[in-house]
Amino acid sequence: MKKIIKFISGKLFITCILILMQIIAYFMMFYHISRYSPYIYGFITFLSLFFAFRTATGDLQSDFKAIWIFFLISVPIFSWIIYIIIRKKKISSRNKKFSEQINKNIIIPKDVSLLNHVNDDSIRKQINYIISTTEHSVYNKTITRFFPMGESFFKSLESSLEKAEKFIFLEYFIINKGNVWDRIYNILKTKAENGVEIRILYDDIGTVNLLPYGFRKSLEKHGIKSARFNPLAPYPDISINCRDHRKIAVIDGKYAYTGGINLSDEYSNEKERFGVWKDYGILIEGKAVKEMTAMFLKMWDYSIGKTEENPDRYFNDYVSENDGMVIPFGADPSKTENTVKNAYFNMISSARKYVYITTPYLIPDSEIVSALKLASKSGIDVRIIVPHIPDKWYVDAVTKANYDSLIKSGIRIYEYKYGFIHAKSVISDDKSAIIGTANFDYRSFYYLFENLVFLYGTNSVNEIKSDFLKTMSESIEISKKDIENRSYIKKAYYSFMKFFSIFM
Repeated sequence: MKKIIKFISGKLFITCILILMQIIAYFMMFYHISRYSPYIYGFITFLSLFFAFRTATGDLQSDFKAIWIFFLISVPIFSWIIYIIIRKKKISSRNKKFSEQINKNIIIPKDVSLLNHVNDDSIRKQINYIISTTEHSVYNKTITRFFPMGESFFKSLESSLEKAEKFIFLEYFIINKGNVWDRIYNILKTKAENGVEIRILYDDIGTVNLLPYGFRKSLEKHGIKSARFNPLAPYPDISINCRDHRKIAVIDGKYAYTGGINLSDEYSNEKERFGVWKDYGILIEGKAVKEMTAMFLKMWDYSIGKTEENPDRYFNDYVSENDGMVIPFGADPSKTENTVKNAYFNMISSARKYVYITTPYLIPDSEIVSALKLASKSGIDVRIIVPHIPDKWYVDAVTKANYDSLIKSGIRIYEYKYGFIHAKSVISDDKSAIIGTANFDYRSFYYLFENLVFLYGTNSVNEIKSDFLKTMSESIEISKKDIENRSYIKKAYYSFMKFFSIFM
């Protein structure tokens, strides 16, 4: 009962009710008017057809076009509002101008010299794509360390936080009270008292109803700066669908952590939610850390509405031993370039032997589906691991709806039988891998701010592959027979849910 009362009195519930009331009021107003005026009804019909025509002839991907045209014609007015809120992913012109100002203020000169040392055409193609379409560079003299579970990740992260001497930057989609946060918070308080600069950036929707009241004030009391990304507003907002899904920890410009792991107890299996929670993390130490430092600073400045003074003081020339090549890079949904999807697409389409994928949500768009099928039919070994115990029933339904056509194309799909796998990774041909925060779904491809790391020839590539094979042995393979044995009701249910893929 306490949980229900807490939820009803929480910020998220109240905000959703206020937004829903406004949408209903708009809908009822137009509906009432249309009943008494055939001219207005005709005008509404004309607008629906106009929006549908604009959608059909626009540059949207075909997946989006079919769904939006259906809604715009069948549910006028209401669909227009949803279209504006969900379909539009661009930030306001004022914020866009400020974002451009931030990018000019925080600059790391691009270095493409390492491309001359890449002999593999497919790798060169991937590296060239990332550095030519983003502000990032490729680095050597950087060590990477892979973590196959949250337990080892947090042990290393906490150790690095203890070593901090100058600054700590934390950017997370979810921060939740519990053992993990208590340990980290105690370290942060001690470090702040010793003069270490600490900044914490978190997504407002990702943390809504998770953090205690007065969270930011308690941080301020200890000298810790904090900011919320895209605060939740009690009215329809075109930017509400663009969230900060990144997970970044930077310490002194020497160490940087990322992966799928948020600051919450289930990620370290100190709290059980969906069986064993399996997730990937990675540590970067060396030259490439400056890219993740810049990513944090840009998002921080955007969130507080103020440009950084002397950002160069957070960058240093710290180098490690050579361990292959590394590109930390970010994805920005306000831009037209679909960096996440295209980087994944390149990995799949350029594979020569195999492509192994881990993702909690398997909701790829038609282009990624085509690439996966073509790779498999061309003799590439394509394997995908997803959860056996889902965290969201509706996402699980759409994930399972995609099994049929993929398995028929020769792709092998496994469900991690011990619980929920939240890891996001793609590995190919014992050479390269991508690990980070982005899922194989529409939200990561089109709507979310993400951060990833492309790895080429690093020791961590082999470690990711080894853990994939180990996880595969702990998983259940889904066969054609399993798909065929589904009841008609379940097949119909999955097909119906797949209709809503673009919202997930």
